[in-house]
Amino acid sequence: VIFTQFQHSDESALPPNTLRKALAETFKDQQRFQLGCMDDAAECFENILTRIHFHVAHTVKEDMCDAKHCLAHQKFAMTLIEQCECSCGATSEPLPFTQMVHYVSATALW
Repeated sequence: VIFTQFQHSDESALPPNTLRKALAETFKDQQRFQLGCMDDAAECFENILTRIHFHVAHTVKEDMCDAKHCLAHQKFAMTLIEQCECSCGATSEPLPFTQMVHYVSATALW
């Protein structure tokens, strides 16, 4: 229903009711994103992308997905490389990983 609305609607924004109901049903067992309850929007977005990946590229592990048909990874995922540096100048081995959403502290943006 949601994708049909996106495909055929002439509206610039769609009503959120269908998405809210789908999220509530999908995460009912976890008691997350339930109707009338407040949950984190970024977590919701990340869960939507993860579910899209699961449905279109479920045979490919999420953290290693390079499937050309996986919209979630092709358009939203990023590969990050984490590396620690000591005050003495020594560095750790680079640790690459893929994320759909990257959380950054507001103070780190200054």
